[in-house]
Amino acid sequence: MTNGVTILGRVALMVVVALFLCACGSSGNNLEKLHGKWQMDKKATVELSKEFGKMSKEMRAELIGRLGQHGLEFDVFAKDILFVFDNATHGTLRLPFEVKKDSGDTISISVNREQPTKITFEKDNIIIVDSSRLQHVTGIPEMVFVKVK
Repeated sequence: MTNGVTILGRVALMVVVALFLCACGSSGNNLEKLHGKWQMDKKATVELSKEFGKMSKEMRAELIGRLGQHGLEFDVFAKDILFVFDNATHGTLRLPFEVKKDSGDTISISVNREQPTKITFEKDNIIIVDSSRLQHVTGIPEMVFVKVK
């Protein structure tokens, strides 16, 4: 009888552990999707902006023309991010990042141990980055990026 109880107990424990592992924690899917090169979508970024999105069509077009061609490159193995600030003018900056939270379609990372940056996946190949670091460069807090193939 004790062998039967022990076996049932072990099976129940394995089922509980399997369910627990499936239900909680990050599966790493967002981090995996983040890996690679991303290019800013200037038009979508301006339209998303609460401040600039309300401007006339002509003003938005001028702002789109003034925005540089910014990009991001995530290396999830090295846990670093390469910021490309309008490559012709400002160059690049490589900084370490750490995942703070990964749930649903949102991942929060801390770049260079600073305030968390929130990244939301609109689709597998489109992200919205909410970052004070990028706001210092562009004046826009939320930017839309499209994955480069």
